[in-house]
Amino acid sequence: MTRSPIPPLLLLLALGAQNPAAPEAFLLDANPEETMSLGSQGTREVFTSPGLPAPLACRITVPAKTAKPWDLQLAGPLTEPLAPGELVGVAFFARSTHGEGEFTVRVQKSAAPSHGPIHRSEKAGKDWRCYGFVGKAGEALPLAQLAIHLGGRAQCLEFSGITVVRFPAGTTLSEAAGANFEDLVRRHRGVASAKPGRYALQDKKLEATLRGKNKLFGKGTLFADTSELGEARFRDGKGEVKPIVVGDQPFSNAYRVSLTQKGKNPWDPQILFFSTLPARRGQVLWFSVWVRSAKAGMKTTLQPTVQLAEPPWECPHFTGAPELEVDGAWREYFFAMPVTRRDFPAGKLQLGFQFGNREQVIDIGGLAAYLFPEGTAPSDLPRTVIPLKYEGSEKNAQWRFDALERIEQNRKADFEIRLLTLDQKPVPGATVTVRQLTQEFGWGTAVTAHWINDPSPEGERYRETLKKYFNKAVLENDLHWENWENAGGRAAASNAIAWLRGNGFLVRGPRLVWPSWSKTPKGLRDLENDKPALAARLASRIDETVLAFRGQLTDWDVVNEPYAHFDLLKIFGTNAMADWFKRARKADPSALLWLNDYDQIEKDGRETGHQDYLEKLVVMLRREGAPIDGMGFQAHFKAPLTPLYKVKEILDRYARLGLKLQVTEFDLATEDEAGQAAYTRDLMTLVFSHPAATGFVNGGFWEGACGIPEGAYFRKDGSMKPNGKVWEDLVTRKWRTVESGKTDPNGLWATRGFLGDYEVTVTLGEKTLVQRMKLGLGGMQWVMPFK
Repeated sequence: MTRSPIPPLLLLLALGAQNPAAPEAFLLDANPEETMSLGSQGTREVFTSPGLPAPLACRITVPAKTAKPWDLQLAGPLTEPLAPGELVGVAFFARSTHGEGEFTVRVQKSAAPSHGPIHRSEKAGKDWRCYGFVGKAGEALPLAQLAIHLGGRAQCLEFSGITVVRFPAGTTLSEAAGANFEDLVRRHRGVASAKPGRYALQDKKLEATLRGKNKLFGKGTLFADTSELGEARFRDGKGEVKPIVVGDQPFSNAYRVSLTQKGKNPWDPQILFFSTLPARRGQVLWFSVWVRSAKAGMKTTLQPTVQLAEPPWECPHFTGAPELEVDGAWREYFFAMPVTRRDFPAGKLQLGFQFGNREQVIDIGGLAAYLFPEGTAPSDLPRTVIPLKYEGSEKNAQWRFDALERIEQNRKADFEIRLLTLDQKPVPGATVTVRQLTQEFGWGTAVTAHWINDPSPEGERYRETLKKYFNKAVLENDLHWENWENAGGRAAASNAIAWLRGNGFLVRGPRLVWPSWSKTPKGLRDLENDKPALAARLASRIDETVLAFRGQLTDWDVVNEPYAHFDLLKIFGTNAMADWFKRARKADPSALLWLNDYDQIEKDGRETGHQDYLEKLVVMLRREGAPIDGMGFQAHFKAPLTPLYKVKEILDRYARLGLKLQVTEFDLATEDEAGQAAYTRDLMTLVFSHPAATGFVNGGFWEGACGIPEGAYFRKDGSMKPNGKVWEDLVTRKWRTVESGKTDPNGLWATRGFLGDYEVTVTLGEKTLVQRMKLGLGGMQWVMPFK
């Protein structure tokens, strides 16, 4: 039985207690990559290898497998003979440029029979690796050579820093095997151990690369100093971060992150770099990074993040960087992020990389972060579009069949229309047409009072688009507490709601209490130490706003985002939320009352701590007698996308509490419009299929008036995006019933339709009868007298 050779790194670990030996002499001339002979069947190209501890490298191309592996070899004589019992070591860097390569290393007699102290066969991957081998001469070798056999397959291999050394007398085999082989190459080449430089400031190779790819590069200012490891966090996770030197890439240095324990949360293990400049609205933050898996055969994932370095951890722009999944090859990514949400002072914005999704070893290099001035178009900067992936996207995914079956059961019912004469005789052959006027399910969007009230042609287009594609709406910001206390804002909101209701819309009321000082009127914090006065302001907010629209709005979000915004809860306690629900119910007994929050079905469903908190909160509210009707899911998506089966599990979790469910602010921020459309279709399908769901409301539909423009269905010029076409197809065609047929000999015509209001038209000869009816889940059996 042949044992697999132990890699040098493992030998170093196993023999760490011993003193590794230093070489006595080097037995190959400098740069043997260039001077060693090569058989005639292959080609050699010599090139520089910056970043590796040798100035040159050679690329050997083997066009076809040779009859024997040694028919094509790289060979060169040793400068000194070997005596019996002497230890010899071989060290070099190698990699394969195409797939897996293989080679055999031999230190042997220069003439037949070609035996000697070292005979090792190895595989080569795509990444540079240091190889080291040790052997003992069993006899005198006055003429010896190093030979690397390459003819075992068609391949292309690269070698650098090939070194052969003799160890001093008395060195044991284990001591020689414990040598630092990378250091042997450095010492032979006279190259000091390299240390990582400053990526963005001193790595001229990277800077030249960026200038070549980015026509606006000179206009940017270094934003984050990435010269040192900012802050390696391994909270609830174990691992290490260390600098490494990189060759043959457009950058010189990298960090190797080894995570030996999955984080409790994805962000627990992360690297952070902090801003050196303030970032203002209108500017564009741009950064580049190269990543790869450092462990052969293992895919790795990391999540680039840019956010405020303190609660509430805001991102400058909602469309952040997606999760990256990489293999063993270096891959380059560019991200351009406009600063749209707020201004950020210097040192208060952090660029980070989160690793906690799995145990992994990952290399990060080529990192540079720059801030570009106001007026810079993100589209003028290099950007990497990452195609969206999610589990369950396949056409034959089981969740899809299950969802379609639930839609048939939960969203449709049977029509039976029977036509009789006045003397109760059946009327056969009459044409019956049913046309759905409105849908019971709320297909909605966030809107602005400004555009609803705007008399311009663009305002008219806004309103017409609303009427054509939606039956539910929520005022995005106009009913927020501070806006409501402004007389002009209150009038605009009231006028907009009047128009919506006049055009048949279901209207949702947003965010009665958003319990954070940053989300309440500016003067409210002055009452922080006057609890009775603060309580009176809260009560007035709920009473005044809800009573103003008593009987007009179908829903109110009573509490918004209590998981992350809790300033008021620290004063009044979480039980106070029950009182807020009771007060809202008293002000309008007909409106459904909701708890609304984010990161429940987003982020791959990983925010289990967030979900646990909300579940316990609902149980507490019920115990305190709060009339809570439903849970609202904001559903602001970006990669990584949540598998559809997992979305269903999370919805089920809240449905089991007896809650109605509603998506309240959906958008998907991405530059991959095809992936955006596919996931929009699938999420709509899943939510529509759930028996506890009552609506699906978007965060906005038009780029010109949308909190997250990338998620809109219509571009600023009014043209429809692919995700808009998905919405149009499902809401206005597939999930809306228009059917026609003739009554049978018994005067009966039957079909099955989606729940909602219908217009029924019956025609026989010159006679036509038109009626309106409502189809509920129990179905409809309707007998129509026909004169």
